[in-house]
Amino acid sequence: MPLIGLLAAHGAELWPLRQRLAGRRARAGVVYGRLNHCDVALQAVGQGWSRATASAARFFRAAPCAGVVITGFAGATEAGWTVGDLVMPDLVIDLRRADGGPDGRSYHPTFPVALWRAQLGWRGGTLGTVSGVVVEPAGKAEVGARLHVTAVDVETAAIAAVAARHGVPWIAARVILDPMDRPLAVVSPWHAAWLAVSVAGWGRLGQFGKDVVFAQRQLGGRLGDVVELMDQACGASPEAWRRQRGVPHDDERTA
Repeated sequence: MPLIGLLAAHGAELWPLRQRLAGRRARAGVVYGRLNHCDVALQAVGQGWSRATASAARFFRAAPCAGVVITGFAGATEAGWTVGDLVMPDLVIDLRRADGGPDGRSYHPTFPVALWRAQLGWRGGTLGTVSGVVVEPAGKAEVGARLHVTAVDVETAAIAAVAARHGVPWIAARVILDPMDRPLAVVSPWHAAWLAVSVAGWGRLGQFGKDVVFAQRQLGGRLGDVVELMDQACGASPEAWRRQRGVPHDDERTA
């Protein structure tokens, strides 16, 4: 059976998946098991471009995946998204040097995301990978309006680039943690520690904790369906794989 990889920045983003794994075991920093009767390998790659790039490269060398899901939390940069909404983007753009516009590379998922979204009820859009966390509503709104992205994170384009170099098909499947009109309440472990000892920060930290738990539940409850579709696609015949991706057969090209 094909092995499906699941990569996220932090262990907290993979925790709800780990809880659902059957036959869970770890080897060389990678957690293996079965999710929805599919063989999977999980790893937290760390936050940011450099860490994600190095960790993803090690992961693909250690775990020969037939496909990979890049997952975790994202921040919305358009109105109309709420905590727990699920996004499976059509395009991922490297926005790290986007002061004058989206001049970085763009990456198209290898799998038929429009078809999968219709089957699973996820939403689409464009995901931007930025150099640092966008915290305030005004900043998120500005990024969304100027660069025409639905949501942002700090790892997806990096992992997509590594997957492409290793010839591993991929998609991104993320959950919104902070909507556009709300600030990201906690930006680092140090920030969380400061809020924990600040009376004024208790409410903010408490709400953030509730948002994280809800987002985890949404992601953990729905990623198994994505893994099943990827497992089926990776185990399909070359002809079925072409048709899933909308690539015509040679006979159809000349018809």
